[in-house]
Amino acid sequence: MAKKKAATKKEREFMGRMADLGCVVCRNTYYTYSPANFHHCKFNRGFGQKKNHMVGFGLCPLHHQHGGNGIAFHSGRLSWENNFGKEEELFKLAMVRYKKSLTESSIML
Repeated sequence: MAKKKAATKKEREFMGRMADLGCVVCRNTYYTYSPANFHHCKFNRGFGQKKNHMVGFGLCPLHHQHGGNGIAFHSGRLSWENNFGKEEELFKLAMVRYKKSLTESSIML
């Protein structure tokens, strides 16, 4: 088994900032902030390919792993996407929010 490549400083900062933006599903569906962990997106990636630490967004534990089929991504991707949207679409939305957060933080400095 190949050794996993550790995330670079830039990648860790990106993943942390995306997680700090909160759960993309809670924000889109319930219009509320929920603390989140970074979810590595799987779209446009074949089996056996490594994670891209720069492609992902924040998901709360419920929507990431613990919510069951249709609620948690890792409990059933297809039903999750039917309920909340495709990963690629949510990633694009999260990137808009990410870029906006960079602009807002630079204004505050």
